[in-house]
Amino acid sequence: LLEGLTGQHLSVSDRVTFLDTCGIQSSTPLSANVGVATSTEASGATFAWLVNSMTASGGLYRLCWCSGSHVCSIQEQFRTDFGTFTLIGPRPNLQHRTCISGHTCRLDGLLGTHLSQSDSFMALETCGLRANIPRFQDFSVSGVFTNATSGFFVTWGPVPNTAAGGLYRLCWCAKGVFACS
Repeated sequence: LLEGLTGQHLSVSDRVTFLDTCGIQSSTPLSANVGVATSTEASGATFAWLVNSMTASGGLYRLCWCSGSHVCSIQEQFRTDFGTFTLIGPRPNLQHRTCISGHTCRLDGLLGTHLSQSDSFMALETCGLRANIPRFQDFSVSGVFTNATSGFFVTWGPVPNTAAGGLYRLCWCAKGVFACS
């Protein structure tokens, strides 16, 4: 939610998004990352994202505006840069790691923007759909730990993981923002 944005002739049909560079095609998916003006008043406009969670990588982005007099359906139409936007989370989203069945699981070198020791990670088949992976030792872990030389790491403790081999997702949840359970 972005509140109190001021400008000339703002309307409820205006849109905002965040991009690496305003008006330039980027890898940030536009469809889920467009904020819709929910109100415009003398004190400023309010824009809200109509999704439950962002899927872009954490990082520092530019806030970009598109006039409601345009379609605002492609990134190139969001040309007006009006500030910075920090999205907290893993960066990049695709960070491949391997755990071996029969061994303890520790994932090193995780990168992100403002990750916290109170965040949580879960090993799931699909992020957002909580379904336990059979025999994955305590499939959720709270705590992101800092290692000055290699980024962050998470561990599922000293008990060996005995889950079947497969491709699973490492899902992140910001503590205090969402119910991470």
